[in-house]
Amino acid sequence: KDHNEHQPQRQDDNQSSPSPAPPQEIKYDDLFKAPKEMLTHVLQKKMLSGLKTDAAKVAAAEKSLPPDSDDSDSSKKTLTRWGFIKVLWNIAKPTYIHAGLFQLVTVLAQTLYPLAVKEILNLLEENPNTSVTRQGIPLAIALFLAAIIDGVAQERQKFLAFQSGIAVRAATVASFYHHMLHLSARGKAVPSPLMVGDINSLVAIDCQKLFEVLQEGHLFWSCPLSMIIVTILLLITMGPVTLIGMASMFLLVPVVQKIVERMLFVRGKRALYTDQRVEITAALLYSIQF
Repeated sequence: KDHNEHQPQRQDDNQSSPSPAPPQEIKYDDLFKAPKEMLTHVLQKKMLSGLKTDAAKVAAAEKSLPPDSDDSDSSKKTLTRWGFIKVLWNIAKPTYIHAGLFQLVTVLAQTLYPLAVKEILNLLEENPNTSVTRQGIPLAIALFLAAIIDGVAQERQKFLAFQSGIAVRAATVASFYHHMLHLSARGKAVPSPLMVGDINSLVAIDCQKLFEVLQEGHLFWSCPLSMIIVTILLLITMGPVTLIGMASMFLLVPVVQKIVERMLFVRGKRALYTDQRVEITAALLYSIQF
């Protein structure tokens, strides 16, 4: 009897308890709205227009060269390569130049930081028994501002370089698929058969590498600039002894270059086997009948 009396009460408690809210789905309005110049169709149109202009220039230059010569083929490849780089640069230029300016600010801020520390240490050594608050406050403010400027400029450079990489990757992937969808069966077989592994490698590896290059591209000029500034400061502070350490550091550059070239050579050999493996796997999957 007691069990029957408590049973309706438990049912009422279950009915009064709130039901769990259904999971919310992400809607189109919740996504980040890309700027107009970053839309895929805009980037694709810009890249295809640049490629057409470059192809016309290559054709005009090819007519001025003597036919059936090795110089003609090498010149055509060189013009095509540099034309493609120019097209990619035009896509990344609106944001990548601003990223370079912020990288320059970062280098200057990082240079100011040790100079301010050096002045504070000199001030403390020259006045060991007196208060240096009045003279040290401007240097402390300079350290604080240098740290803030360095952090803001560095993050802004990363964001703009990331945005440039996204634009280049989106333009190349969209243009590649646009070209592939408009190829006929004969076009895919001439001059050499276009395999599934080649397509996957171009999209997943080559386009991604362009994105990664733009992330670190400004180090190409900022690192030598930082080394030159640091060398000058060390020469002023320590004298000619600094040249021994800097010479040792510069002598390591050819060694690192040889190692990188060997790594790239091995990676290129490995890419051929990767394409074959992807092609065999795709053929196996396509041949399965359910």
